[in-house]
Amino acid sequence: MNDLLTETKVSKPVLLMIMVNLSMVANAVSIIINVFLLFGAGLDSFLLKIPVIDVITEEGMHGNILYFLLKIALHGACMYGLILLLTMQRKGFYIYLGIQVILQILPLLFLRSLGMSYLVLVQAVSLIFTVFFILVFVAYLSKMK
Repeated sequence: MNDLLTETKVSKPVLLMIMVNLSMVANAVSIIINVFLLFGAGLDSFLLKIPVIDVITEEGMHGNILYFLLKIALHGACMYGLILLLTMQRKGFYIYLGIQVILQILPLLFLRSLGMSYLVLVQAVSLIFTVFFILVFVAYLSKMK
């Protein structure tokens, strides 16, 4: 009984939870976009009207079925890693890190029709956000089990 009164609840780091949730939303949006692109050209006109998503959609239209399937699977696996991060499991970080590396390389393999200079520029911008998220997660790595 005394243990119940003195037991304190360990709170999760707020910044980590915010970053994980932001990344979850970004991965969910990416899955939705890639599913739309995979299943029909009529849907991409809708996506081209949404700011920021229009760029992702335009790039995605240069991919093939394998590209879309890989992106959907990788973003789904990334969400699994993020769920593990929400529960403060270190394994989630390593899953997230590995998938982010693959996601950085994937466009360079499948979207060469866009031109290497364009791809390198877009991947550099993407890499900045990816590195920022990874650094935030690394800051909390010692608190994970």
